[in-house]
Amino acid sequence: MQLLPTRLMRLPYNTPMSTLLDVYVFRDGPFAPRGDTVVCVGDRAAVEAHLGRGQVQTLFRGAAVYTNDATKQDYIGVWGVRKASRLRRLLREHGAELVIHAEAPPKARLRHFVALGDGGKT
Repeated sequence: MQLLPTRLMRLPYNTPMSTLLDVYVFRDGPFAPRGDTVVCVGDRAAVEAHLGRGQVQTLFRGAAVYTNDATKQDYIGVWGVRKASRLRRLLREHGAELVIHAEAPPKARLRHFVALGDGGKT
């Protein structure tokens, strides 16, 4: 089987159709002493629809949840440049067409995050 470049790779028939997914990539403070960590989050329901419920925390040994208190919308994602890149790649592989926003989600605050002690490795 010949490997195609990633952009031209065909997805298996059981992969969901491509759907637009807003992803927010920004810097936030509570994840490291320097306070300048890259964070990547997307709408929780949409991310879990593509990857499966609880898979972000399992695959990345942790997860961050941001919430917009006014709309009660949750965003889930990861922190760290490599993990952020890997999350975007996995979402694309599972059929999401990403719309990247270089800012935090509107009026969202960090509700909680869980780190399962992977030593910073992805």
